[in-house]
Amino acid sequence: MTTWTSTDTDRFIKEVQLFETLDEQAHMKLIQRAEVRNFPAGKAVISRGETGSSLFVVAQGEVRVTLEGPKGNLEVSTLKVGDFFGEIAMMTQAHRTATVTTLTDTLLLEFAAAAILPLLEQFPDFKKHIARTGVQRSCESLEKMIED
Repeated sequence: MTTWTSTDTDRFIKEVQLFETLDEQAHMKLIQRAEVRNFPAGKAVISRGETGSSLFVVAQGEVRVTLEGPKGNLEVSTLKVGDFFGEIAMMTQAHRTATVTTLTDTLLLEFAAAAILPLLEQFPDFKKHIARTGVQRSCESLEKMIED
């Protein structure tokens, strides 16, 4: 895995769609608060049932999202660079609803709720984007579980 620098974090946050509605000051706060996390292929990043207090953005690599269905684990999506996960538990302070496992060596940017939640109130379009993605994923997951 390549070395990730603060310059890489700066560039990534300014380019990724998730953060496009935020202003420069918000970008700077996120850059300062981003925790760079490296995971080897096959490693669980989060597990269903854990308490969630952060949001992750895929900076390099791919991850698989699985849910527990009536017939066992069900893959519901694959997330790539620029995609995010962990938003539902972070926003609701609830338990994680899915398990996310790396498919490749993966670099994630992790943002604690304390960094993200104030921005949701300050930037309504940011909040809408995260909420809409969460609802869309929930619907897609439900459809896959019904099909299974």
